[in-house]
Amino acid sequence: MKKSLLNLLIGTCVALSASSGKAAGESIGNPSNDCNTASGNCATTPTKFSAKVYRIALCDNSPMESPSTSIQWSQAGCQDIYNNPSGETTGDILSGSGAGLSSQYISLPPAKAYSKVVALVSNVFSAASHHTVVAAGTSTPVNGNKYISTATGGATAGSAGSEQLYNFTVNSFAPQINCNSAYSSPNSKSDTGVAGNGFNGRLLNTSFEMPITGSGNINTGSGSCDNAAYILVIVDKSIAVSSSALGIDIKIRATKGAAIVNQGTGDGVVTGFGGAGASLTYDVSTF
Repeated sequence: MKKSLLNLLIGTCVALSASSGKAAGESIGNPSNDCNTASGNCATTPTKFSAKVYRIALCDNSPMESPSTSIQWSQAGCQDIYNNPSGETTGDILSGSGAGLSSQYISLPPAKAYSKVVALVSNVFSAASHHTVVAAGTSTPVNGNKYISTATGGATAGSAGSEQLYNFTVNSFAPQINCNSAYSSPNSKSDTGVAGNGFNGRLLNTSFEMPITGSGNINTGSGSCDNAAYILVIVDKSIAVSSSALGIDIKIRATKGAAIVNQGTGDGVVTGFGGAGASLTYDVSTF
């Protein structure tokens, strides 16, 4: 049976809870965003994106639910699609033809129906974006400048298409709250996901356990779970692999919020870009 390279594509789809209609500056070329003021941090959509992937599997059940704090691949009936203990970086998934993963780590799972798509990825991602600050409630630019991301996560005046990939690390899903117990909001996240698929994120440390120590500061919105190294992504997605299937297509979607823009103090000058890995979801189809 032929084994195909995975087609890793990124989408700019918006979570079901997102508001409808045009957001700040979209009519003048901004990516889809939640910027409803002209200052401070707000969620936007990356224009370039890269992730480091370790493992992707189809599972009968979730491999990690309370009270367990470690991954239960076998017990959940997981079958690997991709498994590389060293991990592999996708490069810019938004470039012309998307990106592929090395074929020697890819396998076609047994023909049957599965209920979960599960991915183990690094908690360090790369993203790029651009943004023009507009006056609150309007599409009128504050100073008329377009700002693009730099390789360090800073911002400089430029044109769309010239933005650079920067790295950002996800150490907590709720950084203003101390990471002091398993399945608390700093180290796990659940939402409706994309297209109705349920999404569950689990932050893991270097021992593949959920971290339960770490500190946060609600006044600064900063903090982390100790020794975070991976994110386990569990998506409720029913998929049937038939005996005639030739391969698997996988889509990684970075929804609005996978990139964060700091709009500064209100003078229209963007001061930097960041990101949040909780906005990643995965989808699978066969061919």
